[in-house]
Amino acid sequence: MCLLVKPPMSDVALPLSKGTTLGGYSIEKVLGQGGFGLTYLATHKEKGGTFAIKEYFPSGAAQRSGASTVTPLGSKKKFFDVGLKDFFDEAMLMTTLPAFPGLVRVVAAMKKFGTTYCVMEFIDGETMDHIMPLMVRSYGHVPEDRILSMLEYILSALGIVHAQDLIHRDIKLSNIMIDRDGVAWLIDFGAARNLAAPRKAHSSFTEAFAPIEQFPNVKLKEGPQTDFFALGVTLYILIAQKAPPTAHKRKSMVDNGQPDPYTALATEPELSKKYSARLLEMVDRCCGLYASERPCSASEIARGLKLSHKSASWSTQSNQITAAMSEIILPSNQFMEKAKQSLDGLSKVKEHPMRGDERKPDPLIFSLFLFALAALFTLIAYYVLDYKGVL
Repeated sequence: MCLLVKPPMSDVALPLSKGTTLGGYSIEKVLGQGGFGLTYLATHKEKGGTFAIKEYFPSGAAQRSGASTVTPLGSKKKFFDVGLKDFFDEAMLMTTLPAFPGLVRVVAAMKKFGTTYCVMEFIDGETMDHIMPLMVRSYGHVPEDRILSMLEYILSALGIVHAQDLIHRDIKLSNIMIDRDGVAWLIDFGAARNLAAPRKAHSSFTEAFAPIEQFPNVKLKEGPQTDFFALGVTLYILIAQKAPPTAHKRKSMVDNGQPDPYTALATEPELSKKYSARLLEMVDRCCGLYASERPCSASEIARGLKLSHKSASWSTQSNQITAAMSEIILPSNQFMEKAKQSLDGLSKVKEHPMRGDERKPDPLIFSLFLFALAALFTLIAYYVLDYKGVL
């Protein structure tokens, strides 16, 4: 007798097949896989172009049933369900942000096949964790002008995000992407939260970049300074080529009466030969153990580094964001000449808004145009009337 045994469903994140459709988007291939899901390259027949789609598929907590359906593993159902809701809510949250160079948003969020998907426009580029070693190999360090060029975009993006009472909560080298035109993009808002909403007890973070207020059981308020700490650690690594002690370790030592093990970059003679004092001092400020020691706003950091943004671009009023976008002075598009290689995986994923692509004209320029047009018609009318002897 032949006994047929049905094989168990695997908890390995088996990808969707090429040609699978999601709300009009057709899967082309897998770009990469992380702890919380897979990322696909997709196309849309009507919209044209290519897109990146993130699928919620937490490692060890879900399985693929059949060709497409995702189901939670029995013992991990609660974990799966909570993460699923957060994944969808955060994706929807990002669709509310305005179109802005350097600011990555989700195009759409959808529920299908038992899980959730986030759709983003695909833009070719590379993340800083891959670019950094190439630059160090070429120059011996990451040049300051490249760091400042990156910061102009990232600080602009953070200014917009914070103006919406949102914080990113996961800034790090792998979440900053440089595209082929040198524009720096802040990507992956999977840990973002609205400051007006209650803090989630289960929210994720990256320990090496997280400030003390993000650690469990620490009753300290999160805010824009939370992002500035992570940005400071990111810059610290780019400059010192090593990570500073974690905030958790620093606080533990300070609480035990020991000195803070953080080594200030501004006190390092070798670094002073390669970087300006204002950059080193600003990084040290951003890495302050407590929020009160860090800069209060993106505009404060930009002013301290003498970046080329106009103050209007850092408006804290939501209804001024659209006007502010037209006043940004963007940096040059020469960020990384030797890093323009095509690499595979998540590093190529870029989110960029599709909604709101139809930009409104600059109010000032449009008003000047109307004024000039009216003056021209007035002048023509004057000459016509004068020619006919009316005047």
